[in-house]
Amino acid sequence: MGKEKRDKITKTSIEDRIAKTEEVTQKIFATNYNARVYSYFLDLIKTPEFLSYTKKLKKLRVSENPMQFRATLMTLCNTFGLDPYKWIDILDEYVKSGRVPTAEENYTLPVATFDTEKMEFLDRDTFPVMLAISPFASQRDIVEYVKKFHADHILPIQKRSLAKYENTPMRNRSKDSSTRDRNDFIYENRELPRKEIATSVAKKFKEYLDVGHIGKIISEEKKKRENKWARIFSELV
Repeated sequence: MGKEKRDKITKTSIEDRIAKTEEVTQKIFATNYNARVYSYFLDLIKTPEFLSYTKKLKKLRVSENPMQFRATLMTLCNTFGLDPYKWIDILDEYVKSGRVPTAEENYTLPVATFDTEKMEFLDRDTFPVMLAISPFASQRDIVEYVKKFHADHILPIQKRSLAKYENTPMRNRSKDSSTRDRNDFIYENRELPRKEIATSVAKKFKEYLDVGHIGKIISEEKKKRENKWARIFSELV
């Protein structure tokens, strides 16, 4: 059972990670921003100025040590608004061989996600996720990024951080906002006669509850509020 099962599990987990990586990569290729940056790069390398500079870079690639040359490429990336992390290797290959990367080799996003727990960031408990936005990103690019990559890049950090707030009222808000609003309304009017509350609920929420149900909701809401707030503030002392 031991080794064979462990090997199978390890192989499966690796394959799952590879599949997940490929899925994310395909999402990047499909973004409007990625296509726009690739088109921009193709236009850039056709300009006489860039072609002339490429000749200088070829000489520098031979004469400078690798670290100095990569620093030069980083300056080039920053000058033209290309993310060095993504583009240095592509430019290095282009200078060396003249090979133009295919669209599939280019993957550029308008936004970068950072986990603030790993950074010296003032409000990292309150804001565990930080988004760095390209100056070239449009509102559409940013919205597209959040829609496509929230589950992969943002949500895992949020979930880890939410564990700290497991017992707080904000964390335990009902996913059904209509039910939450109804229960809040009932609790806020708990001093009124149960029949009157039931009538108001029927008018406001189109729900028809008997007085026994009304009483149960008031009791549960009172218990929730007392337990939550008492626990939270006792931990602060």
